[in-house]
Amino acid sequence: MKSASYGVLNIVSHPHPSGTYRRIFQLAGEMSGGVNFRGDQFARTSPISETRNGVFTGRIAIWTEIDKNAKTIQKRTLIEAALTDTTARIPDDIGFNSKIFAFAVRESDHKMYVELINEERQTVSIKSVQKIMQKIFDAVKPNDIDEISVFVVSRNNAIEKILEIERLTKIEIALEMPNPDDLDDAKKKILEEIERMRAKKLKTEITIARGETTLLLDDRYRAMAELAKDNGYVNAVGKEDGVRVERSSKDYPQEITFELLPDESSAFASRRIAESPQDFEKS
Repeated sequence: MKSASYGVLNIVSHPHPSGTYRRIFQLAGEMSGGVNFRGDQFARTSPISETRNGVFTGRIAIWTEIDKNAKTIQKRTLIEAALTDTTARIPDDIGFNSKIFAFAVRESDHKMYVELINEERQTVSIKSVQKIMQKIFDAVKPNDIDEISVFVVSRNNAIEKILEIERLTKIEIALEMPNPDDLDDAKKKILEEIERMRAKKLKTEITIARGETTLLLDDRYRAMAELAKDNGYVNAVGKEDGVRVERSSKDYPQEITFELLPDESSAFASRRIAESPQDFEKS
């Protein structure tokens, strides 16, 4: 049987009235051309499907653009020439070295599940997709939306992994304003605190006191860290066996890997994951 792998992004819009997430993906699918996200690489998303069971789907295309003002080289003789002086003619709407990956978005909590390995066994990193989607949303953001942020969702046990550092000496928590989707009481209190201050970002650095062996997070800061792992980041510094150690929530991205059903494509499976994430997501 063939396996499939997916990464998860958290898309956060402020404000976010009903239908916001479908709307911004519709705008993304309507954009012409693409966004330049790295070097000569460009990307865009396709028009999205209808919403079914709270989920819509689409595709991300990645390609290389040829700089028509750059020189070409004859590989045998190493003679350079302007592209316009050669017989090559490249249409404006053609990209090269293309890769396409499927995605599915669950509207209720604005999570985006993205293929990391497509049907042709081409790969993409979730960090690259995060960068692509942030660039796209920056380009299409409507005037009535203040901000759209894209975060990589970390593994459920990411904070536990960070706090396992033997002698924890410093913790940095950077939390951007999350959407209040199914938050427990401790996390709701953190959200309310940010709202009362009329802030959009909360950044805290905790440093160990002289003479202590390790830092201990209380319930409030633990809840803040759990929120920040999917809405910002958590960094920690400490020592293990006398050696400096640094860990971050960014080091533990959520990755969903499983065996596809017989005759199931990995593109189709993205919808299955988004509709029933509890069947796939692990710590």
